[in-house]
Amino acid sequence: MKKQAWLGLAAILATTAGVAFAAPGMGPGRGERPPMSMMDGGPGGMMMGVPHPRMLERMAGELQLTEDQKQKLKGIFESARPEMEQVRELGRQNAEKLQAARPGDKNYDAVVSEVARNAGELATRAVTNGAQLRAQVWAVLTPEQRQKMETLQAQRREARKQRMAERRERLRQAP
Repeated sequence: MKKQAWLGLAAILATTAGVAFAAPGMGPGRGERPPMSMMDGGPGGMMMGVPHPRMLERMAGELQLTEDQKQKLKGIFESARPEMEQVRELGRQNAEKLQAARPGDKNYDAVVSEVARNAGELATRAVTNGAQLRAQVWAVLTPEQRQKMETLQAQRREARKQRMAERRERLRQAP
């Protein structure tokens, strides 16, 4: 029984995380501006979902993209969108299937196994799609823009670590 519970919990977490990170507007930067962390595969990033519509605007400003680069990147994002949206939708359906399953049902173990397998396949698709998208974007940038992007990514990763450390500290201090 413990194994079933752990499998179920693992499948729920994997599916829920995949759906949450794939959803637009989720993760860091969901407020006034889209996260540049999308380029480094951070939470809410390109590695896990559909690029935020304003991402191109932000990249254009931060990396000083030319009009030609903006058009190329817009085409890249638009061509990637249908597959990424499909993966997100399948993840949502997978999560709903697990949520509908009841531990007392005779086919519960089979449902958990199927959902876990599906979650793994969807995560693989999301990561692969995100990596391909990142490589296509990278190919459009100049060496100077790539360096600037790497610097910005490092700064954002460090800021993300700091926010997480502060959050952990607040949670420790909470009554």
